[in-house]
Amino acid sequence: MFKKIQYTLIAAGLSVAITGSSAEAAVIALDAFDADAVTYDFSNATLNATTAGNGFVSFSDGNVSTAYVAPQSGLTYTNNTTGGSTGGGFLRMDFAELVSAIGFDGHYNYAPVLFQVFDADDNLLDSSLTSPTGYGPITGFFGLDVGANLISYALASVPDRDSIHNLYMDNVIYQQVAAVPLPASLPMILVGLGGLGVVSRRRKAA
Repeated sequence: MFKKIQYTLIAAGLSVAITGSSAEAAVIALDAFDADAVTYDFSNATLNATTAGNGFVSFSDGNVSTAYVAPQSGLTYTNNTTGGSTGGGFLRMDFAELVSAIGFDGHYNYAPVLFQVFDADDNLLDSSLTSPTGYGPITGFFGLDVGANLISYALASVPDRDSIHNLYMDNVIYQQVAAVPLPASLPMILVGLGGLGVVSRRRKAA
């Protein structure tokens, strides 16, 4: 009976430790980003370039444009046939180092926008299919937070359309979370390991 109690406590301690350290993905609003989050607004990008970036994040499968600037200011990044990918493709954002959350101001006419984030092994971490202001001309903020530095790249697209000629993004914001400290459940792990040692010694003694 004593051994059963020991094993139950050990299992509970390890379970708490594992579940307590898991990250949760969620939609994130602009005002929920940390104060030290970085914003890229394409203002230093080259007009009509098919790529853009600041060394940490790079953009591809679109082109730098002034075709749509409100409510964004200056240049934007757009998927159209004047550069970058052909209609029906994605706007892609790649990161030099993993990030925990990313968002952008986006615009498209008469269709919801699909926003997806992936890890370095191409696993889908989270996605959001949304139309921030309802159908019609859609302008709003799209953001996803996975709670840990797991995001390697992100894709924005319009799945309802066979061709995409005016999906726009601007003011891309992203952040990394600090290194995770030792979990509060660490003592439970130590208790569990200690319990395993006691049980092992008692078995040897027997």
